[in-house]
Amino acid sequence: LPFLTHMLEALAWHGGFSLRARASGDVEVDPHHLMEDVGIVLGTAVARALDGSPPVARAGCFLFPMDGSLASAAVDLCGRPNLVWDADLGPEPIGGAPPALFRDFWKGVSDGLRATMHLSVLRKDNDHHAVEAVFKAFGRALRGAVTETESRAPASSKGAIDD
Repeated sequence: LPFLTHMLEALAWHGGFSLRARASGDVEVDPHHLMEDVGIVLGTAVARALDGSPPVARAGCFLFPMDGSLASAAVDLCGRPNLVWDADLGPEPIGGAPPALFRDFWKGVSDGLRATMHLSVLRKDNDHHAVEAVFKAFGRALRGAVTETESRAPASSKGAIDD
């Protein structure tokens, strides 16, 4: 799925991290499982990379314009997976993938990362730009969430995340 590859490259670049992925699946039948599984693996990989890291900001948000589209992303690395997806995409495939599968991809990321994520398309000129704006916004929001802090205190008023 070349469009998914393009989106992952944009996500990594805007997130400030490197990413190499190889995936295969029965895309000739339906790319659903491939997109969902790539999301789960991506989220899990980021969570593992953060395990044992110095304290991070925990939460981040970003608005990203992509030509006539505008997307927002907010992420909380709270240990509680939850996805709020608000994107009114049309029925036509985007780069070979039905638009509804992008929600499944992000649900996989949320589950693997164990994060609460709110992703919204606020304005769109076309579905390609709308989806691309979401990926870029999430990359920037994640970059903010994983920024190291000088505080040694947990990033929670409860004293710990995951409790």
